[in-house]
Amino acid sequence: MTNRLIQGTASALLLATASMVANALPSAGESSASAGATRLKAPSAWLKGAAGQRVVIGVLDTGINAAHPDLAGHVLVGYNAFNGGTNTSDGNGHGTHVAGILGALSNNMGIAGVAFNARIRPIKIFDADGNGSSASLGAGIRYAINGKAKILNMSLGAAGPICESELRSTVASGRLTVAAAGNEGLANPDWPARFAKESWALGRIIAVGAVDTNNRIASWSNRAGDTRNFYLMAPGTSILSTYKGGYAYMSGTSMATPYVSGAAAVVWSYWSYLTATQVANTLFRSATDLGTVGIDAVYGRGLVNLERALQPIGTTSIKTSSTSTTSTTGSTSIKVSSLSSWVGGASYASSLYGFAQRGGFTVATVDELGRDFQTDLGSLVAEPSGMSVESMFGQMDQQMSLTEQVLTDGSRLTLAPSSIEPTNHYAFDTEDPRVIPGGFALTTPLANGDAWGVGSNGFAERFFGLGSARFDNSPALDAAAFANPLFDYVPQHSHLGYAFGLDHGMNLRVGLLTDGLHGLYDPTGNTHETGSSTLWTAELSQRTASRYLSASVTQLHEREGLLGSEHDALFGLNTTAVTTAASVQAAWRLAPGLAFAGRYTVGYTPAVQADGNSLVTDVSDVRTNAFALGLVQADALRKGDRLSFSVSQPLRASSGAMNFNLPTGNDATGQMQYEAQSFDLKTRGHELRTELNYVTPLGRNQNIGIALAHRDQPDHDANAPDDNMIAVRWGLRF
Repeated sequence: MTNRLIQGTASALLLATASMVANALPSAGESSASAGATRLKAPSAWLKGAAGQRVVIGVLDTGINAAHPDLAGHVLVGYNAFNGGTNTSDGNGHGTHVAGILGALSNNMGIAGVAFNARIRPIKIFDADGNGSSASLGAGIRYAINGKAKILNMSLGAAGPICESELRSTVASGRLTVAAAGNEGLANPDWPARFAKESWALGRIIAVGAVDTNNRIASWSNRAGDTRNFYLMAPGTSILSTYKGGYAYMSGTSMATPYVSGAAAVVWSYWSYLTATQVANTLFRSATDLGTVGIDAVYGRGLVNLERALQPIGTTSIKTSSTSTTSTTGSTSIKVSSLSSWVGGASYASSLYGFAQRGGFTVATVDELGRDFQTDLGSLVAEPSGMSVESMFGQMDQQMSLTEQVLTDGSRLTLAPSSIEPTNHYAFDTEDPRVIPGGFALTTPLANGDAWGVGSNGFAERFFGLGSARFDNSPALDAAAFANPLFDYVPQHSHLGYAFGLDHGMNLRVGLLTDGLHGLYDPTGNTHETGSSTLWTAELSQRTASRYLSASVTQLHEREGLLGSEHDALFGLNTTAVTTAASVQAAWRLAPGLAFAGRYTVGYTPAVQADGNSLVTDVSDVRTNAFALGLVQADALRKGDRLSFSVSQPLRASSGAMNFNLPTGNDATGQMQYEAQSFDLKTRGHELRTELNYVTPLGRNQNIGIALAHRDQPDHDANAPDDNMIAVRWGLRF
C-alpha cells in the first residue's frame, strides 16, 4: 500500500537561485542565516572542531540535489529504493531542504548546516510527489545499514507501526535513528518515531518535535506523549535551507528532525567511539528543559543544546590504569585536595608545583556517559606559600603561652593552653575557627638514673633532642629550627619515651610518636584513619655541665603520605612510606643563660610502590637533608625574657622522583590510554631561613613578642624571590 509519509510542508515557500540568496545574505552571514543552528548553540561546538567530520548520515527522503553549491562535494553516492539504482535526484525539494539543515557547507554562502563537515548519503524512498511505501522505506533502511550510515534521518511518518523489523535491525547494528514526530498536533508521535519508547529500541531511536522562534511547541507538532523519555525539540517553523536550485523556507517536524541528526553527528565526531545509545543520551541529558520542569508529555526532554552536550554530564571521574575503580569527584568537576604539602613537607612542594604549572597534571577525566575530557589538575596544586603573620604568630603564641614547672619529685611539667589553629597550615572556616586543644609534656626522673616522658599535641621535643638539653640558667632549646624535622610529619602527636641512664653522663632515649590517639584533622573536616603517621626514635647523648652531644636514628612510617605531605587518594600511595633519618646534634653553654646549638639531619626513603588504585605508580629512593644553627639567650634584656637567633635549612629532597601513569584520553574503541610521567623531587634551590625571635613578659598576664624572619630561595625554589616577615604580637592572658 502506498503511503504519503512526508511530514514537512512548505509554508510560504520562497524559491530562489543561489545568486539571489547571495545578494540577500552577506557572504559572512552564514551563522546569522542559520538561526536554528545558532539556537541549538552549534557555534560553540564548531569552535571546538566538532562539525560532523567522519560521520555519514543517511537521509531517507525525496533524494538530494547533490549539485547544489551549498552541498556539492559532501553528498555521497546514494540509493534509489524504487529501482535499486543510484539516481537520487530530488524533483520535490524536501530532501534537499533536510540535507541543508544537516550539512550545508561552511563556504561563505547561504547557510551552514549543523554538521557542515558530515557526509550525506541520499536514500530516495519518495518520488517527486512525495509518495512512498513501506516497501521503499524498508529497502532504504536496509541500504542505510549496508551503506555504513551511522545516523538515519527520517523526516517522515505514518499513522501506524511501519518497518519494525528493519528498525530492529538498525538498532541491532548500532545505528542511531532520528525520526519526525509528525504534524497533526496529536498527543503522541507518529510512527516510526513512536518506536523510540520500545525496550528493544535501546534508546537508539529519537522522536523529534518542533518549536517556534519563542521555543514554544508548534501548534501542529505532535507532542511527546508516551515517548517523552526519548523525545527532543528543535526549531521547525520557517526554516531557511537549500532547496532544488536555490533556498526556501519550510516548516514542519521534518525540518526539526535534521537539526537533531546534525547535533548527533557533531557529538559523534567529537567522540567517535560512542555507541548510538551514548550519543542519544548525550543529547537527552544536555537538552534545555522546556515546559513543565523535568521530562514532560509535551516537550519531552526539551530543546537540543550542543554547548552543554560537549561538556561533562553528571559526575566526572578519573580512571587509574590497573583497576576499573574510578575516583569520583563531584558533579562536573574534579576536586583534589592540595597535591603539595599539607603540613611540613616543603622538601618537594616547589618541585611539584612547578611540574603542575608545566602541564604535568593534564589528565583525561570521564563523565557518566563514558566521554573523555581533558582536565588540567595543575590548577588545583597549591602554590607553596610564603611566611604568614598567622604562622609567625602561631609560633610566638606558643612560646609566650607555655608554662613550665619543676615538681617536688624533680619532674618537669610543660603546659600549653588551647589555641586557634594557624590558617596557613590547615583550611577551615575563618568564621568558625578550629580550636587546638592544649598540650603538655612531662619528664620524670627515676631513682636509678633513668627517666620517662609522656606528652600530647606536639611536645616530643621537650624529651628528645636539643629540647631536652638544659644548662643552668639556660632555656630549653625548643625553637622550631632545632627540632627534629621528622617530628613535624607527625603533627599534633602524642609521645612516650624512656631514657636509660648510662655511665660517663651518657643517656639512651627511645620512644614513640603517633597521631593515632586522636586522629588527624584535614581541610575537608574529616578525620583520617588513626595511626596514619608513626615515628620511632632512638638517641644516644652525652651531657656535661656545659655541653650536650647526641646522635639519633629516627624511623617515620606514613600511611598514604610522603615526607609530611598528604595527597588526595587519586594521587596517594595508598601504602606506607618509611623514612629513616640520622641526626647529630650539639649544644654548648657559652655563658649563664646563653646556649649555642646545631643540628644536621640526613634522611632516606626507600622506593615505594603504589598499590595501583591511584595515578601514582611508584616513588624512587628519596634522599633528604636539613640543618640548623642557633643561639638562645634567657634574661637577655630583662628577667623572664627569651631571645633566639637561628639559621636553618628546612628538610630538602636532594634526589628522588615520583612517577605517574596518567590517563590521556580514549582511543577509537573507547579504551582509556595512559602515558608515563615523572617529576623530579630534587629541588632546584636551597632555602636558607634566618629568624630572630624575642618574647618578654609585661606584668603578670601580658606578653609581647617580636619576630623577624628572612627566607632565601623559599621552599628550595632557586627562582623564588626572597621572603621577609616582621611580626609583633601583644597578648593578654585571662
